Amino acid sequence: MSRGKRLALAIVVALVACGFWAAHANAYVYWGHDTSSGAIVRAATDGTGTPNQSFVPGATSPGGVAVSLRYVYWSNGNNGAIGRANLDGTGVNQSFITGASGPGVAVDSQYIYWDNANGGSIGRAKARRRGPFSGRH
Repeated sequence: MSRGKRLALAIVVALVACGFWAAHANAYVYWGHDTSSGAIVRAATDGTGTPNQSFVPGATSPGGVAVSLRYVYWSNGNNGAIGRANLDGTGVNQSFITGASGPGVAVDSQYIYWDNANGGSIGRAKARRRGPFSGRH
């Protein structure tokens, strides 16, 4: 394993151990950074450059982060929504899915999944749909 990959792995392990959620795709690792402004952060897995602390700004208490081939998704803890942006940080939608009450989010080739902590259930939506929706899915 290269030095850069070891560094990226160490960063992810440290973030998860500290209660942060992280996801990896396309030579980058992504995680939620809950500051006064909130953001999704992106860093190169090879250890080069400085992490982009405001890759996707405006997240509210970001929790879980998941990455597909086209998008990065995250939970917005304070407003009960799942956000989505293109992998280059454009096309940000902080309320892509509303009514998601938990911090967990995952994605596969067909669906986005999230936990509904208040209802003790798992939500699911088509990953390639257009436009936001709300409610229990």
